[in-house]
Amino acid sequence: MPASVISSSTKSIVLQIEVSIDSGNMLNLEDSLQRALNEAGQLGTKELLGLFESPNKEPIVVNQQKWNYKGKVLKHYETLYGRIPLERSVYQGVRGGSTLAALDLRAGIIGSATPKFAKSIAWKYSQMPAPAVKEDFETNHQRTLSNSYIKHLSDRVGALIEDQQDTHYHLPPLKEPVETIAIGLDGTCMLLCEEGWREAMCGTLSLYSADGDRLHTIYTASSPEYGKRNYSAPSKGVLL
Repeated sequence: MPASVISSSTKSIVLQIEVSIDSGNMLNLEDSLQRALNEAGQLGTKELLGLFESPNKEPIVVNQQKWNYKGKVLKHYETLYGRIPLERSVYQGVRGGSTLAALDLRAGIIGSATPKFAKSIAWKYSQMPAPAVKEDFETNHQRTLSNSYIKHLSDRVGALIEDQQDTHYHLPPLKEPVETIAIGLDGTCMLLCEEGWREAMCGTLSLYSADGDRLHTIYTASSPEYGKRNYSAPSKGVLL
């Protein structure tokens, strides 16, 4: 085994790696080192995930609802270092239905991705298209991902950011009292890398004085989204 856990506690984790030296080529040696480090990363991350597991089978309360322990279920977590299989506790509401894992909630798991992995993919995808992100992970991280997974995970990260975004716009000091508010709404076309031209919605909220002087304008925009007939900004808009 190139990597192993020597000791693990709530205070520290000690990992040991073994690097095979079977070539005089430095690039091959570095690749061998990275494989060992990735395996150590998987083992270490698995230990870290265990810190967020429920210590007993007692019910938990989520969103003011009681959830009862239903047993252990295997899940594969995606990390920067590779995929990790882990059995974690799942819970179900008193009325039945879907289950949830307390570990996922406490650790901030996004789908099956750890926070660091999700953050890394979303950042890379914001800088380059999915095929380039896929190639980057294969070349530099020894991780094989699909284009669809990269897009889907990045969308989920974006949705979380949007939900947490502060949508209360703080106006700058105005020279005069606001007498009139004008609302503007329009659409514009955006050229997306793989989808071609799509319509994005944009709008303005303009504040005018009694004399008709424009005091301030808030610009909002909503990116193209399928299945939306109504303009959702500014509550979901982006301040430009």
